[in-house]
Amino acid sequence: MQLSDAEKKLVARLKKRQQQHIRWRWVGLLGAILWIGVGIYAFLVLRDFAQEPSLPSVMAIAFLSPIVYLLQIGGFALLIYLAAFWRGRPEVVLLLRLMDESQDGA
Repeated sequence: MQLSDAEKKLVARLKKRQQQHIRWRWVGLLGAILWIGVGIYAFLVLRDFAQEPSLPSVMAIAFLSPIVYLLQIGGFALLIYLAAFWRGRPEVVLLLRLMDESQDGA
């Protein structure tokens, strides 16, 4: 199979992106764990605020609880994304494998 120059550049870009994904997935995993950990810590701090019913405590709960929930949701969403695409997108992996096999056979 003969590829044009634009197609060769596209395949090279896909290979580079796949290599970067392999490196950065560990950083993403660390970030997801960090986000979840900070969210749990912030939840525990808010729980301490909830035990004393004063105006500053109520304001702290009102302002910080959305941040806590966003940290938790963001961390779990990143964790789910990494679990689903740990080895990269399946269609890209298949395409690159087919390209390598077709160039080895030619």
